[in-house]
Amino acid sequence: MPSKSCYKNTSIVCFIISAIILIVGLTVFFVVFRPYLDDFVNDEIISNSIVVDNTDEGYPDWQTNTGDLPPFYTYTYFFNLTNVDDVLNGSYPIFQELGPFVYKENRTKIDIVFLEDRTKVEWREFRQFFFVPELSFMNDDVEIVSLNPGYLGVCTQSGGEEPMTIALSGPVLLRVFQNWMYNSFVNHLKIDYLNPILIDAESKFDINDFYSSWANRTDDGENNIYKGMHISTVESGASEISLEITKQLFNTKVDYSFVSDSTNMIWYNASKTESQSIEQTDAIYRLQSTFQLSLNQLTLIINWLNSDDFNQTWLWPYFASNFKIENEQDLAFLQWGSASATKKQNHKTTSVYNLYWDYPYPGVPEYGYDCQAPFCSTIDYATSKYLLNDPTYGIFDMTNMGNFLIYSSDKLAIMYNLTDKQVLILKKYIFSFSKIYSFFFLNEYIFPAGGTLFTKHSVNYWLFNGTDALLQYASPSMPGIPILINDSSIEDSKKRPVNTLYTGKSSQDLVSWYISYLGHDTLDYYAEPIPVAGTDDWGQFPPFLTEEDNKQLYSFSSDYYRTVPIFLNSTYEDEYGIKLFRYLINDSFFGIDPLYYQSIQGFVNASGAYNATPIFLSNPHFYGVLDQQWINKTTGIVQNILNDTTIIDIEPNTGKVFNVQESLQVNVFLNVSKHFFSVFNPDVVNDVFFPSGWLSEISQAREKDAGLIKDIYIGQGMSKFGYWIVVGVALITLILTVTFFFCSNKNKQVYELQ
Repeated sequence: MPSKSCYKNTSIVCFIISAIILIVGLTVFFVVFRPYLDDFVNDEIISNSIVVDNTDEGYPDWQTNTGDLPPFYTYTYFFNLTNVDDVLNGSYPIFQELGPFVYKENRTKIDIVFLEDRTKVEWREFRQFFFVPELSFMNDDVEIVSLNPGYLGVCTQSGGEEPMTIALSGPVLLRVFQNWMYNSFVNHLKIDYLNPILIDAESKFDINDFYSSWANRTDDGENNIYKGMHISTVESGASEISLEITKQLFNTKVDYSFVSDSTNMIWYNASKTESQSIEQTDAIYRLQSTFQLSLNQLTLIINWLNSDDFNQTWLWPYFASNFKIENEQDLAFLQWGSASATKKQNHKTTSVYNLYWDYPYPGVPEYGYDCQAPFCSTIDYATSKYLLNDPTYGIFDMTNMGNFLIYSSDKLAIMYNLTDKQVLILKKYIFSFSKIYSFFFLNEYIFPAGGTLFTKHSVNYWLFNGTDALLQYASPSMPGIPILINDSSIEDSKKRPVNTLYTGKSSQDLVSWYISYLGHDTLDYYAEPIPVAGTDDWGQFPPFLTEEDNKQLYSFSSDYYRTVPIFLNSTYEDEYGIKLFRYLINDSFFGIDPLYYQSIQGFVNASGAYNATPIFLSNPHFYGVLDQQWINKTTGIVQNILNDTTIIDIEPNTGKVFNVQESLQVNVFLNVSKHFFSVFNPDVVNDVFFPSGWLSEISQAREKDAGLIKDIYIGQGMSKFGYWIVVGVALITLILTVTFFFCSNKNKQVYELQ
């Protein structure tokens, strides 16, 4: 029979063994196994979520979606206005919804630079869209009638059609300069002043030697005194124009000679470099007949008149000396301000409108020509050039022209170095010019090209071009309002400023968080500057999200041009068995907010991003708009809750967006005031949100991503499984020890009784 001490020692040994097993098991699990497993799982998550180098596992998917990622599709739908004539006569619009027109979207980050120990990264985005006909309703060349945001934007900035027409005189005058004054007018002057220039040249040389050299010398030689004053070249050989014909060409009494009064038009028409016209053909025939020239000989003369040698050696020095100008284009400003570049007729200045048959516009363009009365004051070329063409204040720009009309005379006199009299006459000139020229350009060039209140373009044009005939005049730097950016080449994307974001290296909560968008760290479109903030366009959110701590997240949207708050709506498991957090856009985002100039619930004001064009974004089909009047003012808009909201499904461990359906509608607000459309559209009288179209950008997770999450689930499961194994072993050991302890005590009592 065991001794008393034996029971006691055995019990103690068992207790010590079980305690050692428990301590060692827990120590191994919590100090070695679980941290290693957790670190392995977390490292796998972070390596796919946070990118700080091009060797990182998640870099390929972060850099582009053109690899093995599932396609990113953009579904677009348009509202075709079917009763435009009725709307122009005061009725409400009726729409026919057409779509989808589906495009595959490729996004690639370029010019990637990691900054500040890789805590930040900057890049540009190269975006391209490719039409997918097999998924589309019809080809994207179908034409859509819609309210023209370009026309409405120009009217909004100007304050209505009447002030728009007056302010448009600036861009119209610029076109007169670009299309005629800078080129045709200067070429006219070159022919007009052949007389004094060639007579001066004749006077400097032996006349017979001069004529011989002009007609048949083929090279300049060294220090040639006749440089720029000969028509033959080494390539063409001598012209073989006789001395007698040469003398006729330089005779003031011979019709059509270089130096006769009838020279102007005949040589101008003959020497035009544009495509041949009837006038040019007639001029060539007359010159050949008058001077008995072959076509080759006449061609040599015309080439000489247009040559750089003749222009730079003889013509330009004459203009610079006599008109005190710096370059040929200054002749146009000189003529505009004082009408003094053209030769006087009967001791009076002449306008290009009266002087040249090929002037293509309907009236006198020069301020200086209207300024001939004794009380008037012309403007010198330098002041004219500054007034019209200064990059900051020049009234060629429509906004500057509008400001010129409303600023005080004192302010304008200081800004442009003008007298009060000049300011007064200039304003009178602008009103007069706009009545003739602005209306002419609108009716001849702008309206026929679609620059009207309602216009028609193809789906493709609305989406990716958006160039408007009126905007091309009013805002050359932004001639169109495309709905989507579609880069024709990588060079297009390089023209845009960079985006800068945190990588997440310094803090996981800042992964893919915007610092600046297109070079701007604040948005100045609103009542006060708004910082750029939020994750990258529904791309990557912080890892390790929880239902308790992440009920609201923030994403910066390049479509809405601001930060979008999203809230946790629900959780669910997808077809792969992956748990996802579903987020929706907060209703407050579409609410009334003076900070964002939002005064109508349901509509996000994006006007600031489009030069004050009244563009408002909403859910498709006005879903969520509480005031029914805006919905009731349109016909043909049918809501569908499945498509009319934005949904973002995020896998909480990695923060990756597994599914996204970003749905938004582009609307143009026709806010009619009493005189807004008083000139061209006087019967348009209803305030209406005109829906242009809506789009839904859709992307879904791939099986590879699901596999990654399942690996993470396995790792997390192993961690939990290991924990419960250790706890289970410890409990079993503890139970056995206690059982043994009680059994030992019982045996001990039996032993003592015996």
